[in-house]
Order: sequence, then C-alpha cells, then structure tokens
Amino acid sequence: MNTKLQEILNNERQESVTMVTMGNEKPHITNTWKSYITVCDEKFIIPVGGMKTTEENLKINNEIQISIASPEVQGFNFLGTGVLITGTAEIKREGSEFDLIKKSYEWANGALIVTLNKVTQTL
Repeated sequence: MNTKLQEILNNERQESVTMVTMGNEKPHITNTWKSYITVCDEKFIIPVGGMKTTEENLKINNEIQISIASPEVQGFNFLGTGVLITGTAEIKREGSEFDLIKKSYEWANGALIVTLNKVTQTL
C-alpha cells in the first residue's frame, strides 16, 4: 500500500473521506469517516448505512474515486497532504466482508468493498 496513504490512515486525527461515483447522469459525491475504513488485502471495507445513489451508480459503472487528506501528515513541501485513490467498488449485503463490518457497526446494512487500483499523492 502507498506509504502516504498508510500515514494518513494511521494518523489519529478523525478525517472526512470523500467518495465519487458516476452513473448515467452526473458525478455523485458522498462522505464517510476515515475511522470507518477497514483495510484488508489492498482493499477498503466501509460500512454502508445509506449510499443508495452510490449503489445504483456502481451497478452501472463500478469505478470509484476517493480523496483522503490530513493536515498532520507531511506533504511534498509542507505539513498536510492528501491522496486520490482510483479503484473499483461494489456493495455486499452478505458474506465475510459484510459480517466483518456488521460486528463493528450494528447500523450497517451493507459493506462497500473498494479495490485500490492507483493511489496518487495530491499535496
């Protein structure tokens, strides 16, 4: 896994995570919390409580972009950095990934499984 991404994920500060999917119409943006991300085998597993538009978009186009940043991780020139992740995703409502998420997040009705294809440092 990308070193800067690991540093951001390991930083204790709670950060927002932005996710972008694309269906037939326009890009859709949704957010989650960094602390909700479970990393397993170069994949993110994220609890789903709603994400209805995200789910519909992923049925049409399984590509996803995720942006995560932290003001406390060293960037290229100053303190503060971010990464842009491109990958593919699906939402599962059963199976081992869902069971893993459900143990920690009772409210979850699904698990967003993101396969990381490329991680680019942006700051």
